[in-house]
Amino acid sequence: MATTVCDETGWERYSYTGPEGKVLVSFYTRAKEIERNGYPYCARVIIPLSNATEGFNAANDLEDELIARLNLAEAPCLMVGTLTHSGTRELVFQVVDWKRFRPPVGKWIIDNKATSLDVSEH
Repeated sequence: MATTVCDETGWERYSYTGPEGKVLVSFYTRAKEIERNGYPYCARVIIPLSNATEGFNAANDLEDELIARLNLAEAPCLMVGTLTHSGTRELVFQVVDWKRFRPPVGKWIIDNKATSLDVSEH
């Protein structure tokens, strides 16, 4: 298990322009080394972007806050990617156990109720 939710090294980024506009992608290059049976679930946390500059800054702050909360809770998960497009930023996590992942995420959503945050579990 990783010692932090988001390893700060080993990330690659790229962007392109699609039919809906600019798309920014980042992914954890060592994600392919993760034992899939050890991280059987996937969660997408969706953060809306209000506008180009302020939206990106707010999304960065919310992302940092969520990662800090997951680290503090020692939630068994690993962030493996982000996708920014069409007015949203999606944070992608591989998750070991929903019971330990959901509480810090739920509290983060409640504490940021002014922002329309969403989670999709797979």
